[in-house]
Amino acid sequence: MRMKQNLATFSLTGGLLLLSLTTQTLAGNSIYSRNGIGLPRYTTTISAVGMGGAGIASLDRSTLHYLNPAALSFYSITRFDGSGLMESNRIKLSDQTGEFSNSNFFSFQVAIPVKQGWGIGLGLIPYTQVAYSLTGQVKTPAYQGEQILEGKGALTHGFLRLGGSIGSRLVFGLGLDVYFGRIERIWKLEIETVGFRNTRDSFAYYMRGLGASAGVVLRPLRSLNVGAVVSLPTNLNYTTNVNFAFGPGTDIAEGTLKLPLSQGIGVSFYPSNKWLLAADVYMQKWSAIDTANIFGARTTDVMVAAFGVEFTPSTDQNEGIFRRMSYRVGYRSSNLPYLDDLGHEVQEQVVTFGFTMPYYFYRSKIDFGIEFGRRGTLEKNFAEEKVFRMVVGITSGEKWFER
Repeated sequence: MRMKQNLATFSLTGGLLLLSLTTQTLAGNSIYSRNGIGLPRYTTTISAVGMGGAGIASLDRSTLHYLNPAALSFYSITRFDGSGLMESNRIKLSDQTGEFSNSNFFSFQVAIPVKQGWGIGLGLIPYTQVAYSLTGQVKTPAYQGEQILEGKGALTHGFLRLGGSIGSRLVFGLGLDVYFGRIERIWKLEIETVGFRNTRDSFAYYMRGLGASAGVVLRPLRSLNVGAVVSLPTNLNYTTNVNFAFGPGTDIAEGTLKLPLSQGIGVSFYPSNKWLLAADVYMQKWSAIDTANIFGARTTDVMVAAFGVEFTPSTDQNEGIFRRMSYRVGYRSSNLPYLDDLGHEVQEQVVTFGFTMPYYFYRSKIDFGIEFGRRGTLEKNFAEEKVFRMVVGITSGEKWFER
């Protein structure tokens, strides 16, 4: 018996309502990642994770920037940055709950000074992530079994950048962005009734494309930075491998995805050498993307508002380690780029904490960023997620190309 199922046109509304009544297992980074190309991440710097992510206008000689290429003009020695992510998510759907935990690579970057006021850099960081699994019982007069919807994969953002300065108050940067990744969506039906065969249909999307970005930071006052970033709209080509359990075998199709115009502004204020206050507003025009260019998802514009505070008791090397550490707290509010199955926006609220342990005379450091958040509500979206996330990053500096 052939169980016909096409994931390209499968109604996740019907599937979600079915599973909400019979779910045995909910798992994944987020069930909201089943839409489009998954959930995008907002990351300025690893240390800014503890400040709600706010950091578009922050310039720090020991912190590598993932969003604003203008920061490359600020480094005087070669710097390396790497981080890992640990995450858990408690998902509630109707009267069912599920839990998911994961740890993985998060980011990598190298920044090299070229001459006074100029630098180049390259790195990798996730752009979106897909990770979900919905499992439920299926019963009909003819058979019974278990239906499984799964998704996994990511779109990764790589970049090559150049940063420079004009005088002492203006720095700027340009970037070439490379996007690549693989997303797989699977529908399985495992039948318990004798005489029926299991089925498994899958769609694997292989994506790649080039984009461009720019950033600037103006320092009108010694204690104030104002920054801006922009990423131009980008077309991604993709190849789809379609594999049906009962069919002609593997089929290959090609198509085009689109990433929207993204832009943000931020301010960083330094009332003293102990305090830093930062705020960002970041926007993405996802509503400009037609459903045909985002795997059928219904989109809406995204606005991220992030705020954070950092306190460093002392920069004196003769002080103890706890007085030389930096402590952070922050908050971020945003909405997802996709509407839910009922056409409602999905809100995300995050409270953050973090700290930095410097060593080797501030040339190197270890950053910890912790997030507690809620995504969606049962009342409005029929699905609610409580997220815990910790990012741990190590930054090291070497005098290979000292300016």
